[in-house]
Amino acid sequence: MIYIRRSVDLIHGRARSTLDRKAAQVFRAVHEHRGSQSKGDQAGPVVAEVRRGLDRCRSVGSGRRHEEDDLEGSQAFLRGQLGCSIVGQATTRSHEKSDARDRGVHRGDRVCDTANGARAHEHHAHQDMFGTAISRGALVRDDPGRVKEPRHETVEKKEWCNVPLTPEAIARMNDLLDLYARPYDPLEPVICIDEKTKQLVEDINPSLSATPGHEMQIDYHYRRKGTGNIFLSVEPKGGVRVTRVTKRKTSVDFAPFFVYAVDQYPEATKVHVVMDNYKTHLAGALKKILGENHPVFLKVVFHYTPTRGSWLNQAEIEIGIMGAQCLNRRIGSLEILELEVPAWTNDRNDARAMISWKFTKEDAKRVFKLE
Repeated sequence: MIYIRRSVDLIHGRARSTLDRKAAQVFRAVHEHRGSQSKGDQAGPVVAEVRRGLDRCRSVGSGRRHEEDDLEGSQAFLRGQLGCSIVGQATTRSHEKSDARDRGVHRGDRVCDTANGARAHEHHAHQDMFGTAISRGALVRDDPGRVKEPRHETVEKKEWCNVPLTPEAIARMNDLLDLYARPYDPLEPVICIDEKTKQLVEDINPSLSATPGHEMQIDYHYRRKGTGNIFLSVEPKGGVRVTRVTKRKTSVDFAPFFVYAVDQYPEATKVHVVMDNYKTHLAGALKKILGENHPVFLKVVFHYTPTRGSWLNQAEIEIGIMGAQCLNRRIGSLEILELEVPAWTNDRNDARAMISWKFTKEDAKRVFKLE
């Protein structure tokens, strides 16, 4: 049975494979004293040297290192330097018990016999009698095959969308790109429909207005007042958009707006409607609310985006513009939202703002490597 004092256990929990030569000398010194317990006068110089090595280890970097990386790195290093198994922290009481029963279990510490190494060992982090935090230790077995290589992780992340290029998805994408490539025809307008949820928040403390040389100051405290929904329909080549503010975005709310958006084109023979695959947008859901024989279905042609391909819906472009120009501030009630959104809509319609779509079928073949 090998017992190492608190400072050695701390190094075992925190040491990494890149410790300097001095730390290696310290561990070799501990290895020379492994035949006796680390207490008494003969262990004093070793413990003092270990503590100095610990101080140097702490100065290598700041912050708490990943516990698993520390454990794996220290296992590999200690095995190479000591060539033996290391038992976790044992306090004064565990030393006393080990003299009588050859086991050092105390306050959550499980110490196994290094002679056979048969039992599992786990050292739970706790605090000793002086209030010093003791790191999680582990038993390093004599089998080199059990020592794992340090795990290398990267912090770099990149968001991306894995669009499943099924035959149906490709067909839908090509259908929309052909639709967008058509010249403008007032008898067959193309409208794109989507919705936007807006969180309603109000100030708790009044904001300070902007003054010459000073920007507007808004207190970071706010009060949530629920959410509101905005339905939007945009005709990209006609420069016309239609909006409506509602409390929710259920089928019961969406179906009347759908009829209202199509009715804006009474002279049209066909109205091509582009939507994503949200459940309220499906033809079956609309017919369930409006009825199978509703006159709106006589001139509507549905065009749905591919699964996870809602970027092909140009309504998302207009919603982004609305978010930057109208919704980029705190709005505290649905009543205010019902005033702000129509005002923005009228300004955009008066300016006849259009959307110039550039992505073509040739671009899709190049980007998605289609034949």
